[in-house]
Amino acid sequence: MKLSFQSSFFLMIIIFLLILLHVSVEANKYKECKSLIQCGGLSDIGYPFFDEKTRPDYCGYPGFKLDCDNEYGGIPEISVTQSLEKHRLLNINTSSRTISVTPKELWNTSCPENLFNTTLNYTLYKYTDEVANFTFYYDCPTPSPVMSSPGSAIPYDCLNINYSFPVVYFKIGVKYIPQITCQSNIIVPLFHQSRDILKDSDSVKSAFEKGFELEWIADNEKCDDCQKSGGECGYDFSQRNFTCYHDCNKPFKCGTVSNLSYPFYDGHIRPDYCGYPGFQLDCSSSPPDISVAPSERYYVIGVKPDQPIVTVARKDYWAGYCPGNLHNTSINCDLFSYVDLDDNVTIYYGCPDVSTPMTNSFRCANLSSDARSPFGYFVANDSEYSPSGKNIPRDACNRSITVPVTNYESSALRIVDTISLMAALRYGFELEWKAENDVCNKCRKSGGECGYNTTMSRFTCFCPDQPYASKCPGGTKPAVIIGVSVGGALVAAALLCCSIFAVRRRRQSLAQAQSKDLGPSNPSNGLPTTATSNEYRYSQGYTTSPSTNLSQSLPSYPSSKSEFENSADYLGVKVFGYNELEEATEHFHESRELGDGGFGTVYYGKLNDGRLVAVKRLYENSCRHMGQFMNEIHILARLRHKNLVALYGCTSRRSRELLLVYEYVSNGTVADHLHGKLAQSNVLSWSTRLSIAVETAEALSFLHENDVIHRDVKTTNILLEDSFKVKVADFGLSRLFPDNVTHVSTAPQGTPGYVDPEYYQCYQLSEKSDVYSFGVVLAELISSKVAVDITRHRHDINLANMAVDRIQKHAFNELVDPKLWCEKDHLAQKMVKLVAEVAFQCLQQEKEARPSMKEVLESLKGIQKELENSQKQVVVDIHENDDVGLLKNVPPPVSPETEPSNKSIR
Repeated sequence: MKLSFQSSFFLMIIIFLLILLHVSVEANKYKECKSLIQCGGLSDIGYPFFDEKTRPDYCGYPGFKLDCDNEYGGIPEISVTQSLEKHRLLNINTSSRTISVTPKELWNTSCPENLFNTTLNYTLYKYTDEVANFTFYYDCPTPSPVMSSPGSAIPYDCLNINYSFPVVYFKIGVKYIPQITCQSNIIVPLFHQSRDILKDSDSVKSAFEKGFELEWIADNEKCDDCQKSGGECGYDFSQRNFTCYHDCNKPFKCGTVSNLSYPFYDGHIRPDYCGYPGFQLDCSSSPPDISVAPSERYYVIGVKPDQPIVTVARKDYWAGYCPGNLHNTSINCDLFSYVDLDDNVTIYYGCPDVSTPMTNSFRCANLSSDARSPFGYFVANDSEYSPSGKNIPRDACNRSITVPVTNYESSALRIVDTISLMAALRYGFELEWKAENDVCNKCRKSGGECGYNTTMSRFTCFCPDQPYASKCPGGTKPAVIIGVSVGGALVAAALLCCSIFAVRRRRQSLAQAQSKDLGPSNPSNGLPTTATSNEYRYSQGYTTSPSTNLSQSLPSYPSSKSEFENSADYLGVKVFGYNELEEATEHFHESRELGDGGFGTVYYGKLNDGRLVAVKRLYENSCRHMGQFMNEIHILARLRHKNLVALYGCTSRRSRELLLVYEYVSNGTVADHLHGKLAQSNVLSWSTRLSIAVETAEALSFLHENDVIHRDVKTTNILLEDSFKVKVADFGLSRLFPDNVTHVSTAPQGTPGYVDPEYYQCYQLSEKSDVYSFGVVLAELISSKVAVDITRHRHDINLANMAVDRIQKHAFNELVDPKLWCEKDHLAQKMVKLVAEVAFQCLQQEKEARPSMKEVLESLKGIQKELENSQKQVVVDIHENDDVGLLKNVPPPVSPETEPSNKSIR
């Protein structure tokens, strides 16, 4: 039998759609049955009633169909008798399960033309205690009969009815027989209180219109149990039995964590009866958090499918390894227990200082007073390793905190730094939950869904017919059989598809082998001659807490392989297969190399869809590089800006190699054009350089607004398109930054010549660290000099120091690129001086003296606008003593170009 690949593919799609349809129908039934309807003048109508138009029959019960569209309008009708005569429905009382009805023939009359007795359908209704039977005698010949007792019967006339004798008597009860012979009698149920008002024809008419009261019978006890459990009552007409609809079979998403189910709930998206007490999530934070101990909330990183395992991370250590309040990890042992895969990291605080900081040591500037010393270090699994190779006695440290981590993360902690520590702390640790797990397993195996009866305070099993205490009776339910059957068909179709694909792949391989005699292909065919960047470097940056902007929506690490590797996308970016990227880069052929840095090599590639990409290949799949890998994904997946390089995707974190896929930027880096391989062939004009400065400032300002510090701002990380539009790249060293602190403490990282001196000396990272680095970039733009050049005078090796010195001395001719410093071009001189003034402010030693990135951007835009306006006007000479200071306030030390008394950038 031959079956095309397309046919098998469509078969898989059809089967998959059938599964989705089944799940969707069940979910919609709950929503539809939860909605109440209006019928005529009655509103808020639910079970057991239905009308098949606005409320489907499976939301009701057989025999309770309403007629909302009748000739009377405003008063619905229903059948309550065995003969199915229509009665007018006057009122519905859901709490007492009663209705008030009256026969249509008795409406608006006291003398009905057709006389009949009411024969109630006792399988669906019963009279309430408020109802009594009244006997009406019609067509009586004597207008004044002799009564057995006074007041026991009262006559009234029916003159408008064609009776032989128009006199009528009525009497409570059915045994009274007048002493005269009447032609007809009927028994009419009415409210008991009607006997006190019956006097004449009008009062009889009024009593008829008030009708009588019935209590309905529609599996009331089952419906009670269903509603107490949070379900909605209904009826399965195919199985001919009561059913209880609920929404506990539908997983929900909370914050950044998807596919959550029992025992978790949030009380909004997922109701409490679908969870278990103690497992309520707060979905307003990202990641969501949960209380795992009294007054202790942890972030939920993810759950393992089909296992009672949840991965959590301490909220206080999510922000960094220097929390304000030091306390050990605790959990509620009634609800959680540690698993065997958990190890411990011990973090020591208030330790004696050492002369040479090591990778596992750190400083904390914001510890509580009881820590005494800001120095600390960490060890994994109770290791004896300590800073500087010296075994500092542990009792010499003032405090020690034990934090669980997964053994996957702790295995590498001895040989890496605080960045890997933060990666492990944010990766979290695993807990096994206790929510009547065995009972829940029995419930699910029997075809039910686990939940909790909040009214009865006990576990409940939602079954297709009704809730039960532990499991559904009768074994596997039809829904389970359908699911297994459809699932089996899907697996069979998948296997068939894979077989066909394998055959096709083999045929293609044979065809390629047969075509080798045509000559080898050129691996560099179509390869552009320019590179994107010499390096895309990574480093873990998880040291800040969630804040109101990006950091609040920062997703957690995937908790399992299935959350990442088996998904088509992760955090909105595509997860590529390793083979696809290997093919796109000609098996990472050396002719495809674009750059080589400290953490990986970048290759040029072409995807199957024709997109040109830059593929970054990390050198090794270690814990540290895993953190860098995840860091860049988390940041770029959430940030979209015209001046930020776009991340197209990545490989699975469990792939044999860690690969990141970026958009390909074809015109090299700013460094290439200023002092690199493109500097001689393509000199950047001043307007282009100014535009580069503005667009780079826009990108950095955008990052800071979203609580991200780039931490590696330099000209080799500023890519250029063919139109010289800026694309800022390389977020491996970037860090999320809380919006409620001024800095965080961390080991300095970055590129020499660009690193903030205060960050380097005091271990304090802030947004102003990026401002300093950007000041170096501005100095490069106006000078075309490299940031560090050991061939320069020893005082000028660092371009930042050189720029500050020359600007203070007003020696612009010693700093500015001669190509820009034309003695007769006063406009260019003025613009260069203005940008130099901004660079001077950015390069202040103390961060408080530097402007914010937003203020820098405003200043550069002002310069750019002035340049554009001046090019349209007559150029005016600018003398050396002119005031060209654009910044409004210049904190000391001041530039000679600025009047310090009244100008401020802030």
